[in-house]
Amino acid sequence: MKSGMKEASDGSNKLADGTSSALSGSKELTNNLNTLSSSSVTFNDGADSLNFGLNKFVLGVDQAANGGQQVSSGAAQFVSGTQQLAEGTQTLADKSKDLSAGISQISQSTEAVSQLQSGVQQLSEGLSQMAQKTTLSETQQQNISAVQNGLTELNQELQNNTIDPNLAANVQKNLEGLGATVTNLANDQVAATKAAVESTETFKTLTESQKTDIRNALDNSVGAGAVQADLLSLNENITGVKNSLTSLLPMFGKIADLKTLVPGASQTITDLSTGLNSVNSSLNSQILPGMNKLDTGLTTFNSQLTSGGQKLSSGFTQYADGVAKANAGAQQLASKSKDLQSGTMQLVSGLTQLQANGPSLTSGSNQLASGAKQISTGSQQLANGGSSLTNGLGTLNTGATDLSTALTKADDSLSATNSTDENAKKVAAPLKLKHTDHDNVPVNGAGMTPYMINVALFIGALATNVVIGVGFSGEKWKSGREFMFAKIGTNGLVALLQGIIVWGAVALLGLSPNHWWEMLLVVLLISFAYMAINTFFLTALGKVGEFVMIVVLVLQLATSAGTYPLQLAPKIYQVISPWLPMTYGLKMLRETIGLNGAILPEAILFVVIIAVFTFMLSFFKKFSRFA
Repeated sequence: MKSGMKEASDGSNKLADGTSSALSGSKELTNNLNTLSSSSVTFNDGADSLNFGLNKFVLGVDQAANGGQQVSSGAAQFVSGTQQLAEGTQTLADKSKDLSAGISQISQSTEAVSQLQSGVQQLSEGLSQMAQKTTLSETQQQNISAVQNGLTELNQELQNNTIDPNLAANVQKNLEGLGATVTNLANDQVAATKAAVESTETFKTLTESQKTDIRNALDNSVGAGAVQADLLSLNENITGVKNSLTSLLPMFGKIADLKTLVPGASQTITDLSTGLNSVNSSLNSQILPGMNKLDTGLTTFNSQLTSGGQKLSSGFTQYADGVAKANAGAQQLASKSKDLQSGTMQLVSGLTQLQANGPSLTSGSNQLASGAKQISTGSQQLANGGSSLTNGLGTLNTGATDLSTALTKADDSLSATNSTDENAKKVAAPLKLKHTDHDNVPVNGAGMTPYMINVALFIGALATNVVIGVGFSGEKWKSGREFMFAKIGTNGLVALLQGIIVWGAVALLGLSPNHWWEMLLVVLLISFAYMAINTFFLTALGKVGEFVMIVVLVLQLATSAGTYPLQLAPKIYQVISPWLPMTYGLKMLRETIGLNGAILPEAILFVVIIAVFTFMLSFFKKFSRFA
């Protein structure tokens, strides 16, 4: 015994050391579990964020898929547009050749402008000559003055009726000289103008229509036509005067007629002189300066046309290069647009597949979030368990230390005592033990019998009312009491029979209860009570009553403590259990089968249940469905 005590002391020391090491490891484990718990919370938050982000991602994928369809439709329109652009730039490049030819013609037109400028200069020279020709010489002016003076004298003579016999001949002679001068002047003017214009090289290179336009322009601008008409008119007047004088010679005696002709001839000579002076003045003051301005304007126009043509040619060259580049780019764009359309179709296909996989991804994310929550909860429970383990190991370590100390002291004390065999036997077996079992539950079947009897009787009562219903005959009862006695006669008889059958069956199966007849009484009370309850509810509520009774049966299976102690059930079951009849039926059967048979309070309760539910059957006559 001393050696055993020594071993026990050494073992307790080792146990104390082991518990100390276990305590240290438990603390480290607890710290790691706390770290795991905090990390699992972070992981749970991350899983929630991932789930939220994936939902947004799936929503974005749906929007991207819809946008991809629009992009695909737009790509088809883009391809059509690029093809039209390529055709347009090709047409623009082709038309640029015609534009280039037009610009070349504009550049060549500067030569025609130069020729026109040369013609204008020649026209100006011809007009200068015309101005010189319309300037009357002194001799011509003297002749005109002599004619005017002679006509004045003739008029005076005619008025005074004193006429020189040679006056008519002198006037006729002067008129002939004046007519010749006017004729020469008109011919000189026309010839000089025509010769000046038609002798130009420009005029010769022009077409007939252009020559006609220039002649008309000269007639309208210079006034050569009007001057010529005046001169011809004047010559005709002079010729008329001369003819008049010639005709007057034979009739010189008719002086009275000349009085009206001579003043007119004098006025005509005056108009001729004034007209020539006006023509000369117009040429010098208006026409020749206008021609000089026209020449200056043509010079400026020719210079600007040459400079503008060069700029236009240079700009068109750049334009043609840009059109060629644009055409090449448009052709390349039209070629590449097909690749773009193919890529957009692939993009739409990929987005469609991604959209189809979105629900699977969301489901996996939800599972991950749920698993993360479970991990977080489990890790927190592990952390709490680790803390409890650490506390328990601390207590164990303290107890092991105390045990080691006590065993060491006992070993020391035992070493100093007398340890003979007789003392060892007394210490090893100080008392004799005797076992007495006061409960008659030798096997598990005996313990489960109360539970199964209650279930069988309740199901039998429920089945009886489902099969029989209100009654087999379907007749109307005269009163509620008659209906109650009818139910007692049918359902009561079934309850009595099923109670006796159940009691006899368990006896045949080998059950040996402590109180046989009390057990039979309890079985009958339970059978009658269950039958009364089911009859009332199924009669009152019909199919709804069947459902209510099934729910009550299920609740009683979980709350009656028939398979395990009620203290192990959830709190809600512990609250419901006292309000259900099977709880008390189980207690009565347990008392009669394996205990001392104390069933009086529960038996009274079941008698009250039977009386109340049976008596309430008498009230069904008051309801219309039973009237």
